[in-house]
Amino acid sequence: MPGRGRAPRTLHTPNPAPQAPKRNMKKPCPESVAFTIVFNMRYTSVEMSAFWLCLEEFLS
Repeated sequence: MPGRGRAPRTLHTPNPAPQAPKRNMKKPCPESVAFTIVFNMRYTSVEMSAFWLCLEEFLS
């Protein structure tokens, strides 16, 4: 079991998304919110396209 300690925290985790929002939602920091959004958008491509459209309109 040499790799058992490393496995849970590597990028091989199947769904790290559920943990990220719970942690970041506690902090009102815009960076945390943005990180949560981007993290969730990795798994929902449809919302991701809409997110970037809104982001472009907001920045322009």
